[in-house]
This record gives sequence, C-alpha cells and structure tokens, in this order.
Amino acid sequence: MNRFTRLFAACTLALLTTAAAASGTDADNVVGTRLAEGTGYVSMVRLAHQAAPQANGSLLMVFEQDGMKGIALYGSRDDGDHWNFLSNVTDQPHANDKLWQLRWQPNISEMPRASGDLKAGTLLLAANATGSDAAAVRPLRGGRRRAALGRDDCRLPAC
Repeated sequence: MNRFTRLFAACTLALLTTAAAASGTDADNVVGTRLAEGTGYVSMVRLAHQAAPQANGSLLMVFEQDGMKGIALYGSRDDGDHWNFLSNVTDQPHANDKLWQLRWQPNISEMPRASGDLKAGTLLLAANATGSDAAAVRPLRGGRRRAALGRDDCRLPAC
C-alpha cells in the first residue's frame, strides 16, 4: 500500500470518528486526528499539474460537514502529516439564498490538461447544493455552471 493510500485511509478513519461517537461506540479506540466535528464523504487530490512546480505534491482534501457553511477545504504540504483549513467552499449560483448551500458528496479533482477555457491544473469541486431542510437537491447543471477553484481560493504557495 503506497503512502497516499495509507494517508487517505487514515484521514477517512479520523473523519469517521464523529460517526462512531454519535452512534454511541467508543471513539477513544480510533487512531488519527479529528479535523472537524460532523464530517463525512472525504475526497482528496495530490496536485501534479500546477503551473508553479512548488505546489505540485501538495494534498487537498474536501469533506461534508454539518450545517450550512459549505464544503470544508483543507491542504497539506507535508504528505498529510499536518493539515491546514483553507476555506469553506460555498454555493455561488445560490449565494444570496441563506437556505441553500453546497453540502453533500464533494469530489475534488485537478485537470491534467487544458480543456476549453480551463487550464491544466484547474481544480474542480463537484457537490450537491441542498436546502437547510434537505428536502430538495439543486445540482449544478450545464457546461457553463461549474465550480473552478481559482488561484485566490487556494492558499498553498503559488497554486
């Protein structure tokens, strides 16, 4: 098992600690670092196609979190030994509607090559936008509505 796979498994286990605690099991036996309460559905990417070579090799991780703060984005520059909170990525098409937010099943990826107006290294985040009552889901649809994390959203050096 390579280091990235072990790291992903450890982070997933650490984030699932919350679920174990909520279900009444003994969370003291779980090994890892809890980054945030109420988390689930982890997705990670190791940057490999950034224009600034020093950003390549950095890890980005997103996950669901309780509440209406958006999708949590964390970064690591040391193979996951330490994680830094970067941002809550929020729902831009519904930015003025406080009852809707990006909440479920986030997936982060990096474009390995250019496509249309998106450059190689562009970070893409897909997630479901849901209401605070979770009664309906508003997925982003269409080729023009996409969440591309720009240079200002990524606080890793020279992303």
